[in-house]
Amino acid sequence: MFVSTLRNGNYEIKEKIYVIRRLSEPLLSRRACELLNLARRIEVVATRINPIKEFPEVFEGLGQIGNHYEIKLKPGAKVYAVHTPRRVPIPLMEKLKTRLEELEKAGIIAQVNVATEWCAPTVIAGKPNGDIRLCVDLSRLNEHVQREVHPMPVVEHMLGQLGEARFFSKLDANSGFNQIPLSPDCQHLTTFITPFGRYKYCRMPFGISLAPKYFQRVMSIILQGMDGVMCYLDDILIFASDSKTHDRILRLVLRKLKEAKVTLNKAKCVFGVPRINFLGHILDEDGIRPDPAKIEAVAKMPAPTDVHGVRRFLGMVNHLGRFVENLSEIVAPLNQLLVKSQDFVWDCSQERGFRKLKELLTTQPILAAYDVRKPTMVSSDASSYGLGAVLKQEGPVVTRQTSLPKLPGLLGTQIPGRPAGFLPPRHQLDPPSVCHFLLWNLSINTSLEGAPANLLLLAFPLLPFYFSAASLHYF
Repeated sequence: MFVSTLRNGNYEIKEKIYVIRRLSEPLLSRRACELLNLARRIEVVATRINPIKEFPEVFEGLGQIGNHYEIKLKPGAKVYAVHTPRRVPIPLMEKLKTRLEELEKAGIIAQVNVATEWCAPTVIAGKPNGDIRLCVDLSRLNEHVQREVHPMPVVEHMLGQLGEARFFSKLDANSGFNQIPLSPDCQHLTTFITPFGRYKYCRMPFGISLAPKYFQRVMSIILQGMDGVMCYLDDILIFASDSKTHDRILRLVLRKLKEAKVTLNKAKCVFGVPRINFLGHILDEDGIRPDPAKIEAVAKMPAPTDVHGVRRFLGMVNHLGRFVENLSEIVAPLNQLLVKSQDFVWDCSQERGFRKLKELLTTQPILAAYDVRKPTMVSSDASSYGLGAVLKQEGPVVTRQTSLPKLPGLLGTQIPGRPAGFLPPRHQLDPPSVCHFLLWNLSINTSLEGAPANLLLLAFPLLPFYFSAASLHYF
């Protein structure tokens, strides 16, 4: 018997291998097949309702959410208009004309035949399927519109509410923002010019800065007070620990959307599955994984050749940082290249950190979903590169690389305002500020405050800060 690593694409596990005489065909356990994504238990994917058949209105056409929205300008707004359309490649002219006709037929845009003070340019972008995307540049209008005030959900906080969810559904609002009608009094502000004339939006355009927060507010009101439901813009996640509860919530959500005249894109909706991709994360009963597509994009990146390349690489791995243990230590050599006073020199330490980070990301790390009912422990540490903390809970082993307990949050960061490789003396740091930084900036306090039986386990370098900090009353 020996232990070996088994791989299937981006999935990887460590398994015990037994060699048996006269056994010619290798056998793989059901658990290993599921972890390697070679097989799934089909009995858990069935729902007791047919959403498309039971709620056909929700999956047809373009919805109309709420009353007409009026775009308001700040006092002293300066008008902006272009009078000549940007050139469009001749092979794309016919596609652009067809797209404009489709949008006009759907009631999203309308032709403009009168003079308007505002007029924006357009950009044509290609899609992987050969189609085109019409992009209106409303950046000048965005400088003068009155912004909506509404908090956007934090992804980490949303995922922390999953608990022991085993059944998932994802709903996608059809053309999202376009389901919000615009008031006729403000439609002229969205006028844009094309080689085929000028048009205006009759529905909320995607390029306007106030749209995300307003749409989030509207969807939050529609779904407020519902357990087992999360909404981030046009993505709605339904989750539950058993199929009966899941189906009940799904039916209730569809009923709410029908009443609010929200329509869904049935091609992007997923119902009653044990594993789902939501906001760049793979969710299942085992926990939370990063999206393999995002990991693959990072793995294929070449080594940076300038500061811009380093920033680009670190930006791509930023949202994956909580899946990587000792992140601050690994990226410290790369962060040194961002110091303005330092020349760009890519040597062995940077290459080693670059390769190490890729290696850790491609081993399919997994984090458990936070469960408020379980005892929680925070383990923190400090080094010359930064501060870090790990949020742990009791539970079965689910990490595929090591025999560690479930880790609902694995976080690390460099000390703000300090270059890599520098940790100031203790007398220069304010103890309450250090605790506030660890608990709030590392997104841990939202999982701890108000939860029972919290145990704070501290590494020696941070003990003096915590034992003299005012924030100890949280525990």
